[in-house]
Amino acid sequence: LFGLEFSEKTLLYKIMDLIYGKDCLKFSGEYLQSQGIDGAPDYYIRKGENILIFEAKDFLIPASEKVSFDYDIYKEAFKEKLYYKSINKKIKRKAVLQLIENIKLILRNNFSQDTNYNFREVSIFPIIITYDLQFDTKGFNVLINSWFQKELEKLKEMGFYTDKINPVVI
Repeated sequence: LFGLEFSEKTLLYKIMDLIYGKDCLKFSGEYLQSQGIDGAPDYYIRKGENILIFEAKDFLIPASEKVSFDYDIYKEAFKEKLYYKSINKKIKRKAVLQLIENIKLILRNNFSQDTNYNFREVSIFPIIITYDLQFDTKGFNVLINSWFQKELEKLKEMGFYTDKINPVVI
C-alpha cells in the first residue's frame, strides 16, 4: 500500500509531471492500467524520438539477509525483487522482465496509447527507480543490467531491433 499509494502515485507521478511539462507524451501507470494495458510501466514518456519507461520499486531486503555479508544471498534477494520470482514453477515478472515486456510492445508498435513513431528511430531508455539509499551502491546497477542485457539478447535472437535500446539505469 505504501509503495503504490505514496512512492508511486505521489512521489513518482508528481515528480515526473514537474520534470516533464506539456511538450511530451506522458502517461502514469495508473492511467495506462485504466485504459486496459496489462502490465503497463509505472510511467511512460516520449519526447521526440526518446522513450523513457519507468518501473518504480519500493522494497527493502530483510535485515537477516543484509547482515549475512554473503553475495549469493544478496543476489538472490535482488533477483526476487527486481528480476523474477518463481512461485510453484510459475514466473512472476519483476522490474527487469516488466521493462522487457513493455519494450516488446514498443518495438511492435503495439503500445496502444502511443503508436505514432518508427520503432527503428526511437531510442528507448529503461529506468528502475528505487527509494532507499542502500541501493545506491557501486556494482548494484551492473548486476541488474547484466540480467537486463541477458533478456535483451533473447529479444535480439527473436528478431527484434534492439540497436537503440539503452542499458537499464537504476
